[in-house]
Amino acid sequence: MGGLVIVAGIISMFALNKNDDVAPHKEGGFWRQFFSVFNFKKFFGLKELVLVHLAISVFTIGFNIYFSYTGNYLIYYLGYNPTQMGIIEAVPLVFSMLMSIPIGILINKNKHPWIGIACVVLNIIGLMILFPVRAENVDPSILFNFQIWFGIFVMGVGYVGILQVTKVWAKQLYPDNAKGQFEGIWTVFYVLIPMIAGALIGEAVVKTSGETFVNQTSGKTEYVPNSNIFLVGAIVVAFTLIPLILSIRYHKKRALESKTAEQKETL
Repeated sequence: MGGLVIVAGIISMFALNKNDDVAPHKEGGFWRQFFSVFNFKKFFGLKELVLVHLAISVFTIGFNIYFSYTGNYLIYYLGYNPTQMGIIEAVPLVFSMLMSIPIGILINKNKHPWIGIACVVLNIIGLMILFPVRAENVDPSILFNFQIWFGIFVMGVGYVGILQVTKVWAKQLYPDNAKGQFEGIWTVFYVLIPMIAGALIGEAVVKTSGETFVNQTSGKTEYVPNSNIFLVGAIVVAFTLIPLILSIRYHKKRALESKTAEQKETL
């Protein structure tokens, strides 16, 4: 997989058209340039961009609460074997990734807040489809379970969509002289904060099951995840709607300003 990424990067160096509007920007020496990444005063002054980062951070905290434990949930709670677990997770998620094509078409219409809200709602619906699943109602000898597969698919569409729209949206808002540096801030909100907060909350939720198992890989005794991971994950994901709704007025204002500027250029 790493090799494929490297190959794709080399091809992109020659295949992508250069944007003449973007030029290298440097202020001072290396250390000044390096620590300018942590210029949070500048970052927090960009209110729409801050709300986009808050949205992806809150959403991904919820994602880490349930998705990190879904494999163990399928194996040690529902009774599927590791091979079945891989298929159950992979097939619906592959189909959900295909939805990135129509979502991309919608993103080009510049309706980012509303697309984000729709994706959050889809993710919550998928989690609510999965939440009622109980071990006593599942036959692990049968690979296909419509409720599980459909729930993972809908949840996956929401995840793919929110990641896609917030990334495109954020890139539109990065200052022209600091696009690379703001990518670092994105990593803090998308990776660092969610992986810490999501893992801590997820572990606490998993312990509510009261059941343990011996992990086949590590040999350690761990708690069995139950469907509460989907409920708590959905509750946290729902808070993503707050920054998305708050971003609407900033997005509308920016779109209006852009439209006015285009009209002036035409005249």
